[in-house]
Amino acid sequence: MFLHVFEDVLKYFYFNVKEKCIICQEQDKTKLLTFLETDWAYHAYAIADLSEPFFSQCQWWATEDELGIVSLVLLFMGLNPPILFTMGTDIHIADILNRMELPERVMLLGSENHIPIILTYYQPDYLDSMFRMVLTADNFCPVYHTPSKRSGSILLDEHYLSDLEQLYKNDTGNSFVAYQLRQGVFYGIFNNEVLISAAGTHIISNDYRIAAIGNITTHPDHRKHGYAQQVTSAVCHDLLMQKFRLVLNVRQNNRPAIHMYKKLGFHVHAPFFEGIATLQGKVRSFP
Repeated sequence: MFLHVFEDVLKYFYFNVKEKCIICQEQDKTKLLTFLETDWAYHAYAIADLSEPFFSQCQWWATEDELGIVSLVLLFMGLNPPILFTMGTDIHIADILNRMELPERVMLLGSENHIPIILTYYQPDYLDSMFRMVLTADNFCPVYHTPSKRSGSILLDEHYLSDLEQLYKNDTGNSFVAYQLRQGVFYGIFNNEVLISAAGTHIISNDYRIAAIGNITTHPDHRKHGYAQQVTSAVCHDLLMQKFRLVLNVRQNNRPAIHMYKKLGFHVHAPFFEGIATLQGKVRSFP
């Protein structure tokens, strides 16, 4: 008896919530930012995408009630494959995906509780369990306290593009693209005029003072010397001095990297998943 009553309550709640919401493509940056700032660390990449040239490459699908955006799906078309980022309540995510024209291949990003919904649309090549980590100026523990003591870490500009591309060839999991160097902040360490370690930004927004640290790697022949920590520290120091809010992503099973980031002052903010997937059709419909 109780179970039937409970199911009826859930069903009522589900349809009542849906009836009070509309689904639309949202372009109002003020509305989008109001929603995204409710959890800026988890939504950091989406906040950065409010800046050009990224914003014009985005589709923002939202469920909204009388108070504003409730849930959001971001489709960023500026990369191949595009990025599909789900944010918000499960039932709303399902409704939004039902309305969208979904790409054949995507990079998925989202909360782990969204996985069952995502799997009704996409067959993943893989899904990685990730942590979003956050660093604030108050918690930052730099490797060296002054820019002159970074053990050879130097700021990299576009003149070092070929050096970075050569270094990243040794890191198959890296997703570096040239525009990240043009728009972001990168530091590196050289040995005999060869770049052996580098760190930088995945995405950065001067408008919203937010940046995602990434592209961190050291040549296999020069690992276990603390170089990755030094260049990451240099990037963080530079950005924190400019009042940026900082996040990074790391695989949950990458304990050495997590340990290094915690030594710099990062803390785990939230788990999420990411992965490449192929559209398999809408094999199940939601109410």
